[in-house]
Amino acid sequence: MRLCLMITCVCLLTMGCSGHPKVNRDESVITLDKVPPAALKAAQGKLPDVKFDSVWKVGEDRFEIRGKTPAGKIRDVQVTAAGDILEVD
Repeated sequence: MRLCLMITCVCLLTMGCSGHPKVNRDESVITLDKVPPAALKAAQGKLPDVKFDSVWKVGEDRFEIRGKTPAGKIRDVQVTAAGDILEVD
């Protein structure tokens, strides 16, 4: 009984420790210079005080652009390649 319980505990503990993060196959990290100008302009217009430094391409023509405010708060905006704002966090 103890051995069975011990084996079960070990199995449960190791199941979540595979070390492989979940990756959304539709997202890829890109550099800021690869963002279409209209998308970057829209993001800067929506969050003018944010210094953008990270970008994820989401799907065909959507981008999540992330940066920090002067106070250090992380903000991000999702935009289309054409510059339409989809979401602001």
